[in-house]
Amino acid sequence: MAPQGVDGDTVRLGPWFAKARTKHRDSRLPKVHARLVAALFDGGWTTEGASPAAAAYAHAHPD
Repeated sequence: MAPQGVDGDTVRLGPWFAKARTKHRDSRLPKVHARLVAALFDGGWTTEGASPAAAAYAHAHPD
């Protein structure tokens, strides 16, 4: 099966996050981008074991 795309472009988040993390560690990632990515994760998004914010919320607020 071919990768699904958005507007004709393939979405590859893993490589994008890896590049963003590297830029962040080198102080080359714009602060607005760092805040956006941080909002998606619970706590430090640059750690190897970073967990998505939705997973942390679901764990803290079970039904």
